[in-house]
Amino acid sequence: MKSHLLPLVYLSAVPMLSGCQVLFHDDFEADTVGARPSLSPAGAPDGDEIEILPPDPGNLVVIADGLFGKSLDHSPLETVTQTFFHAVETRRDIDEFVAMWDGCADQFSPDTPRFFFTVGSLETGTANFEILNGEFRASDERLARVVVGEIHTVRIHVDNREGTYTVTVAQAAPRSGEDDASCSTAGVSRPACPEGFRFERGACRSGPNWLGHQSHCPLEGRNSCAVCRAGEILDTMNGTCLSRSIPRERVTSSVRTLSRRIPSGGSRISIGMSYDNIAPSDPASYVIDDIWIFRPED
Repeated sequence: MKSHLLPLVYLSAVPMLSGCQVLFHDDFEADTVGARPSLSPAGAPDGDEIEILPPDPGNLVVIADGLFGKSLDHSPLETVTQTFFHAVETRRDIDEFVAMWDGCADQFSPDTPRFFFTVGSLETGTANFEILNGEFRASDERLARVVVGEIHTVRIHVDNREGTYTVTVAQAAPRSGEDDASCSTAGVSRPACPEGFRFERGACRSGPNWLGHQSHCPLEGRNSCAVCRAGEILDTMNGTCLSRSIPRERVTSSVRTLSRRIPSGGSRISIGMSYDNIAPSDPASYVIDDIWIFRPED
């Protein structure tokens, strides 16, 4: 559930006080295992939505003990399913925003057809990110080989003023012989934030104070509040502690140009998720969790 986020009465104050505004968030904790996710994600922000086409295809279901608690599993069918995570309506254009999520390629092989994401809006165009032939790609740029069965974090920064975007992927170092690994055996990570805090937008954050914004503490630096053990490394991208045996590597694309491919949802900023047509016998699926769209802090 999203009880850790600000109640609606505080949201309008966030951009003025901290320069940050959450436009979409869902971690699926309030959803029913085995069913499709709620089309209106629980908690703040108010007005974000999920759109599924066709409405109830049966291959987009909430699973227990996915990546971090409940997660959303999207398995391909011969008939394509499209999913859109729509941000809240805004009264003015968003100059820049970040789309971010944790994912895992479950039982993918180099032969698994393309799985792709489009991030953007009708007016400004879209960023394109995909998994193709066992590789992460930003448009036509190869970023890295996908480490199948391991959790990765995707961060897409869109600059609508320049009409550009960059993609950063963090994942465990590639290993050979595991192209069909299952996400159920992914390396376990622990929250780096202390009890009572949750990692959001680059910092550990607690509940709202009387000014209407969340107090927070940094993950790095002299006043760091991270609580990793001696045998772990701190991943500042998603606020977790990881065993030194599986250090994460990061790769960032070059600056890419937004395309004019139009997502569903009109002028609203959205993350679209879909795949190329595929025979239903392929065991691959994509597991996604803790999805965010937000304006970055100044």
